[in-house]
Amino acid sequence: MVLGIAWLFGSSVPKEWPEGRPVKLPNYFPVQPKGCDKQSQQLFECVANAATEKQRDMEKAGLHKSAIAGVETKALDEKYGAYIQEQLQQPTTKGEADATATLPRPGDNPLDECKMDILKYQHCCDKALKKKNNWILTEPFRVQSEYRYDAAKSQAPAAGAENK
Repeated sequence: MVLGIAWLFGSSVPKEWPEGRPVKLPNYFPVQPKGCDKQSQQLFECVANAATEKQRDMEKAGLHKSAIAGVETKALDEKYGAYIQEQLQQPTTKGEADATATLPRPGDNPLDECKMDILKYQHCCDKALKKKNNWILTEPFRVQSEYRYDAAKSQAPAAGAENK
């Protein structure tokens, strides 16, 4: 009987991010299945606002990582980058620690701002995408053969075009 009740209500959303697991968006991220509207909107708003602002601050200060290996990043705003480096190197007191807590730091992940929203979204989508009305959202899109681009046909002149 207890197992039946646990199955009926399902497991609850974890209260904190699992330790040691990097914060990243799930592979099916922009999907908004039926039944997960609230969680999806919360995540979209967080990514659009808090995470984007943090990423832009990191780019201004030159603390972001490049997506391409071997490419060195530099500060977009040299004055802001120098100010951030100066603030991070100075010893802080308890009152100043609160003020510098919002400053970007090397190695920060902008998605840390949204980790609970990601957790709720992932929990809801893992359940909802198994339902019949949502499974199509995870299927890859297939283009019919008559609409596919064929490079060989487009480069070769038409058979009757050379004689005219």
